[in-house]
Amino acid sequence: MRILRRLLAALVLLLVLVFLGLRWTLRGSLAQLDGQAMLPGLTAPVQIERDAQGVPTIRAQNELDLSRTLGFVHAQDRFFQMDLLRRNAAGELAELFGPAALPRDRANRLHRFRARAAAILGSTLESVERDLVRAYTEGVNAGLAALRVRPWEYLLLRTAPRPWTAEDTLLVGYAMHFDLHGDLTKVRSKELVRTTFGADLAEFLDPNFTPDDAALDDSTQPLRPIPGPQVVDLRTLSNATAALGPLEPPDLPGSNNFAVSGKRTAHGGGMVAGDMHLSLGLPCIWYRASLALPDRTLTGVTLPGVNVLIAGSNGRIAWAFTNSHTLTSREVPLEIDPASAQRYRGADGNFVAMREANEQILVQGAPTETLRVQETEFGPVVGTRGGRTFARDWLAHRPAQMNLALLQLGAAASVAEALPIAHRAGVPPQNLLVVDAAGDAAWTIIGRTDISPPVIRRDSLWTGNNRVVGGDGFVALGDGGQAMPYRAAQIRDALQALPNPVRPADLLGVALDDRALFLERWHQLMLATLTPAACAEKPARAELRKFVEQWGGRASVDSVGYLAVRTFRAGVDRRLLQSIHARLKMADNEYDPRQLRVETALWSVLQARPEHWLPKNFPTWDSLLLAAADDFLSDAVTAGVPLREMTWGRRNVVRIRHPIARALPDFFGRWLNAPAQPLPGDGWMPRVQTPTFGASQRMVVAPGREAEGIFHLPGGSSGHPLSPYYLAGYADWARGKATPFLPGPPQHRLELR
Repeated sequence: MRILRRLLAALVLLLVLVFLGLRWTLRGSLAQLDGQAMLPGLTAPVQIERDAQGVPTIRAQNELDLSRTLGFVHAQDRFFQMDLLRRNAAGELAELFGPAALPRDRANRLHRFRARAAAILGSTLESVERDLVRAYTEGVNAGLAALRVRPWEYLLLRTAPRPWTAEDTLLVGYAMHFDLHGDLTKVRSKELVRTTFGADLAEFLDPNFTPDDAALDDSTQPLRPIPGPQVVDLRTLSNATAALGPLEPPDLPGSNNFAVSGKRTAHGGGMVAGDMHLSLGLPCIWYRASLALPDRTLTGVTLPGVNVLIAGSNGRIAWAFTNSHTLTSREVPLEIDPASAQRYRGADGNFVAMREANEQILVQGAPTETLRVQETEFGPVVGTRGGRTFARDWLAHRPAQMNLALLQLGAAASVAEALPIAHRAGVPPQNLLVVDAAGDAAWTIIGRTDISPPVIRRDSLWTGNNRVVGGDGFVALGDGGQAMPYRAAQIRDALQALPNPVRPADLLGVALDDRALFLERWHQLMLATLTPAACAEKPARAELRKFVEQWGGRASVDSVGYLAVRTFRAGVDRRLLQSIHARLKMADNEYDPRQLRVETALWSVLQARPEHWLPKNFPTWDSLLLAAADDFLSDAVTAGVPLREMTWGRRNVVRIRHPIARALPDFFGRWLNAPAQPLPGDGWMPRVQTPTFGASQRMVVAPGREAEGIFHLPGGSSGHPLSPYYLAGYADWARGKATPFLPGPPQHRLELR
């Protein structure tokens, strides 16, 4: 027994030592917060202060020192995130993750963005921007080298981080092109409707203009007429099925931003609010910072990997973005020379040879793969469909589309100064709202386009990824997947209803608005469907009707009725358009029915109820509606829970995870991930919230009055789970609790020399 106890004690001691050693090793990759450190290349000492949430304030004497220090801080807190962004854009993920990442690498490597970045850096980038990028790059590598142990993710992956290069900073910009404008599913899906059923049905199912639009120029158009039986007849259309999946609103990269001019504030200055909607993960994509120079202080969010303040305030102007979803690319069908598969017909009508490049894709644990890239004057060859070869013509391929002019926005003193900077900035085209301390407020498209972007000034401004302008402006900018207008309209109406003077808390209230105005007419239709006779036929319907009556009109976590109405609408959509969607899915498996903005068409048909639009497997329109109402009862049976437990919060459980957590046992996953919790909101209202998608930040700020501003972020500055700042801010973000825009009093001070 004595020997057994000694062995047990020795085992416990060994386990404790292993745990302490592991913890000591992991803590070696935490950022340095206090004291002094050397940063070669600085022209003067720089101070880094961090508040109780870990938000850094960097105080530097010039822009080069500021850029160098920002690189140092980014690398210490977020190098792995930066690495993933550059690798995604360059098609180099397989070098870290092995063959599983090859499909994405092959698709992204076709664009040869690393080669494009190198060419831009050596030619078209302005010398000042080039110097700032190089200073940032040296700061990144110094910050990485200053860690006692390489970032913890590389310990798990059993590899070493690759040093940062100046090209990598441009690659992070290209990563945002992929994220915001890289998906052509919407454009392809609508074009498939057009080629399969004709233009009348395509424009009816997915209209660019509706009576409900919330454009800033107030442009609308009447409803299109319902196509007749000669266009589509659901009584005769085949009921062939295809795997469509649930018709949930797609998680498209988007955002809200809205602003008021000085005429609506007590202080006479403009005020802007913005919340960028993206996939949620840890660390969160944005990095809060305050960047202090002798003549100005910039506060807001940066993107690790880039030496630019993305959105925020410089004390004189403040700005916020939403994704414009304008048409930035097209797939060009190529006419291949019958005599040679390596030749295509060019724009001048003659056959020309394709340019070729061999790209080497490094693969962890497997041989290097050689990818042959074929390039044309229209762009790289991206594949074949239906026997045709396509090239992709994309704004992102143009050298002028990538620059760091956004740096100049941080020095602008007025809206008038900011607008020309916005129009030459090399960023993915976005809706920019910018206000200044003098009270001016304007909308425009930021990013280079083929036109001179319009500018709109109003006392209230709003965008929600919807169509913002009509007329020639819309024709020129195009539709790359713009959202239905209901979220933007709800923002517009809430904004205009605010009494003057507007305060920051008022704009935060608009951002957190979870009223289900979009579904109110569906709520009324569901009540009309659950008649006394229908409820008598199936007693469970009577209980369902009570929950629908008490739905509350909000996407609140405790509402059964909200989920019931939402399920009812999806059920009607699925049944009414099933045969159309199935025909399209069979024609092209990449077709996504969620991409079509069918709401106005759906409601128009339900009001008119033409015979040729009633699917042949339903004898009456009432039977179709009742079957959709019963979907919620079936869902409850499938889930094995009573109706009272079928709440929206049970469905809308937000899970924000670290990308590495998926490959680890659950214990480590819980350590790396944010606590799962139900949250209010949905995709059709200002408070956009799904289990993995939502506001990647929220802010409200008036330039010159930053101390009154509000800020939310669903995670902290550090990407290290042992840091106290890993989840800093998450709880306030989830609760929608107002927190200060400016960093608080310093808790840590680090001086770089």
